[in-house]
Amino acid sequence: MFEIKISELIGAYASSMGATSAEELIRGKIREAHLEEKETYTREEIVRLCGELMLDGGLIRILAQNFLVQLEYMAREELEELVRERTRELTETNEDLNKAKQHFQALFSAMVDPVVIIDSEGVFLEATDTVEEVTGFAKAELLGRSFLETGIVTEESKAMISENLAKQRSGVNVTPCGVEVLTKDGRKLPFEVNAAHITHIEQPAEMLIFRDITARKRLEQELQQAFDKLKASYEELSIPVIQVWDGVLVLPIIGVLDNERINRLMETMLAKIVETQSRVVIIDVTGVHSVDTNVASHLINVTKAAKLLGTKCVVTGIKPGTAHTLVKLGVDMSEITTKRSMQEGLKHALQIAGAGWGGSRDTREPAGGTHVCDAESVGRQKGYVKADSPSRNPRDCI
Repeated sequence: MFEIKISELIGAYASSMGATSAEELIRGKIREAHLEEKETYTREEIVRLCGELMLDGGLIRILAQNFLVQLEYMAREELEELVRERTRELTETNEDLNKAKQHFQALFSAMVDPVVIIDSEGVFLEATDTVEEVTGFAKAELLGRSFLETGIVTEESKAMISENLAKQRSGVNVTPCGVEVLTKDGRKLPFEVNAAHITHIEQPAEMLIFRDITARKRLEQELQQAFDKLKASYEELSIPVIQVWDGVLVLPIIGVLDNERINRLMETMLAKIVETQSRVVIIDVTGVHSVDTNVASHLINVTKAAKLLGTKCVVTGIKPGTAHTLVKLGVDMSEITTKRSMQEGLKHALQIAGAGWGGSRDTREPAGGTHVCDAESVGRQKGYVKADSPSRNPRDCI
């Protein structure tokens, strides 16, 4: 604001009438102009005061007119200086803005991942060079257009991005989502997109960062394939069905029998029965932690299923404590043929299969070409009969 001190005004008139007379004159005119006495006055107040001075005529009128001209000149100089100062400030501000913009563009372009900035309507405002390198779309084909109108992502991805942006604007925390980016030549590329709310040229906008997850997807697929193979191997090892002789299968069970495992056991056993046309299956439960009512019920169902295929099941390896528990619980095991050990179960199975134990001589030869005399020789060959067990009289085989 343009201001002048009263002492400066008095001094302007002192040369023509003396300091004391000039002071009295000015202070009198201040009262006549209805101005408050103070040290400093604005330009408008000085103009009112000079108007009172010009009413006296003569030299005072001329001095007042000259003083107004000086005030106008001083005001013009101040205004010009103010304009120059504001111009310098604007120039410096523009230079700072240009530097900041160049710095932003340098950082923006240096980002490894493809990045785009869109406004609240989804219109592309900025895009990094990597967007063009990855998709094949030139920036001129994207900037100024809504991403919903372009073919840069699939329709499903457009819907997902729009939904996540709407959630983010409403204050909901949104995690990165997987999308499919479309290249100009029609390829689909897996990307993960993360959105951040920013201010772009004093307007609210969204910055979308796309991260290529092709390698991660490939690794996930390889891990899944490895897991599937491992799971298949585990299932195969956890329920091994071994053909120990023509018509005889052995199914050793180790660990805990739950519903899922018993179902796999039944499927595996029935498939093996059909494949090998076996007449007997030995189910050895020596390695089962506990045989309760539930496990016994599962075993009964397994034997019934095998019976429907014309195959007899023999359960071996029930521990004395388990037998006592089953009796105490009132479990009916009458439909299941049980043997104390695998050795006895194998002898029984070979009798049923016609290997010659206690029956007519079997003249068939096994795959190795060795003639079978009795069930004990079979058991010794397969390892189910201990080597130091006493042998039966060979004549019993005739």
